[in-house]
Amino acid sequence: MTKDAESALTEAADVLAITSQARHEVYSPRPYVFLEPTTDEERRQLAGIERIGLPPLRPGPARLAPGAHVNIDFRTLLADRPVGIALLGAALSAGHGVAKLHDLMRVFENAFACAGVKLLVDPLTDFLKSYPWDLGYTRDEVRSWIKELRNPATHADLTQARTVLLDPDIEPYLPRVEQAAYDVLFNKRDWHKRDSARLDRWHFKSMIRRDGSAIVSEGGELQVFDQWDHLNVFRLKEAYHITEDTLPDGWRGLDWYGADSGA
Repeated sequence: MTKDAESALTEAADVLAITSQARHEVYSPRPYVFLEPTTDEERRQLAGIERIGLPPLRPGPARLAPGAHVNIDFRTLLADRPVGIALLGAALSAGHGVAKLHDLMRVFENAFACAGVKLLVDPLTDFLKSYPWDLGYTRDEVRSWIKELRNPATHADLTQARTVLLDPDIEPYLPRVEQAAYDVLFNKRDWHKRDSARLDRWHFKSMIRRDGSAIVSEGGELQVFDQWDHLNVFRLKEAYHITEDTLPDGWRGLDWYGADSGA
């Protein structure tokens, strides 16, 4: 049922965008989950509940960027890979979803001078596994980025993939892919060559393991939250606030604040 509702919202937004010839984004309001009573007993139960809470939002991904305050000339440090700089910059500008994935993949392709599952997976995996911290990278994970994410997000002819992936399908995987792109840009020794040699040129203060947990050393940071709702489909928008007096009679909204004391 939830998947059907998400698909319906996405389709409605796409239709509006097409009929208006306009850019569009879909956000989750606060609250974004609603309960509709279907019996008198459910109506009484909902009416007697002061607040319905959701689990706390998980911490956001680790902050990878060194920050403008760091007294290092990164333009000189990365002078041998200007295309890599441009591609990672484009990925960050894309913001999220399929567009961001495409430019992150282009960082890898430019760095290793190759593309596709057969050529890119092994050198990229070997490079990532050589990071000083054990971040849990495996060949299967890297292969999944290219075959199970990039191909269905890039090709819509259904010959190379059985489905077409959209932004919500891609988003949960982006923190690890973006982390890998940062490591490649900063620390790959030979740019635009299909080898896995590493320079210890920049050691990140916070990184994400495969299980989603973070390693944070002194000075490292985590983002406050990842700006996505608990369903990992739409981003949150605090400005879009739905009050209960606008809901149909008997409905209740699930607020994401105060979840620990919610019923």
